[in-house]
Amino acid sequence: DIKRFLTRERETYPTMPRGYFDEATVAVLTALRERALADRREEILADFPTALAAATVTNTWRPTATHLYRNWLLYMSAEKARALERGRTRRSVGE
Repeated sequence: DIKRFLTRERETYPTMPRGYFDEATVAVLTALRERALADRREEILADFPTALAAATVTNTWRPTATHLYRNWLLYMSAEKARALERGRTRRSVGE
């Protein structure tokens, strides 16, 4: 999204996720934002602290995501089993 802003594919600078980065990363990303707003060039991305941001992400969503995917997979498995059973029932009735 920052790249899209710098290349003028979007007009507004993207907002920073809340509660996602630690304070040090927020400070670095805020400085990058200020620089990008003052000097809108794609070359600024070279200074994007990818390694810093990746290393300091506060992973509060993992348990929720794991639970969501587990439930989704269980649902899909149950639906497949129902579909297979319906297919067997139709074949046996039609025989």
